Amino acid sequence: MASKGLKLAVKYSYRPFILGFCGPQKSRCRTILTNYLLGAKVKEKEVEDVLRQFVSAFPYYTLIAWKNNIKDVFSEKVVEAYWTGNSLLKKVKRQDIATMILAYFVRLGWMDIKKAREIIMKLPQGVVPHHIFHVLFMGSVTDTIEIKGKAKDHCRIGWGKVLEVKENKLVVETNPLRVEGKPRLGAKVKKEIDWEPNFRIKIRKEDWVSFHWNFLSDRLNKIQLKNLEQYTKQNLKLYAKKK
Repeated sequence: MASKGLKLAVKYSYRPFILGFCGPQKSRCRTILTNYLLGAKVKEKEVEDVLRQFVSAFPYYTLIAWKNNIKDVFSEKVVEAYWTGNSLLKKVKRQDIATMILAYFVRLGWMDIKKAREIIMKLPQGVVPHHIFHVLFMGSVTDTIEIKGKAKDHCRIGWGKVLEVKENKLVVETNPLRVEGKPRLGAKVKKEIDWEPNFRIKIRKEDWVSFHWNFLSDRLNKIQLKNLEQYTKQNLKLYAKKK
């Protein structure tokens, strides 16, 4: 169902959108996505129109859907593939990603051809169009923030086990991204993240959750948790070799 995919896309995109890092920064767009997560009656066509303007996510949905012969770019599996990962990523090869960079980011004016060619030349075999690929290899294409240092950890999709549930905070145990030298996952630490209970994501102690820019994105099942860890580590390993 498209609605599940749309909801998933908004959950993961919401925090950087509200922070002004990505997406169309119009008050109407903010109202649409916020109301949608709150469960208010919002036309799905309006939500789709807003999500198509996320230049750092929509091209990946399109690529993943195309390579897997899926007509709906906002299908749940397509959106899940980009944010947490699933088997759809296996159909997308290095050259497909290179083509996307030229066709979307360069042609639409979000990246100059010189920078694009430098990125493409250094793309290792085995990279997949998962969100952490964009964080590590592409960085910000909107120039609203520079993705380096601790920002890499904030921007990638983190995961953790819930230790404590507060009114609008969660304490989680998580492996932060260490960026000194070659990026890698560090030892477990306790971390406090924000969450919005009114977005109707039921969270209990011992749940596994994902978060983006220190804000709860979703509750994870065992398969989603495994995929998120697998594809994060896969791209981190390839990026470390590139460095």
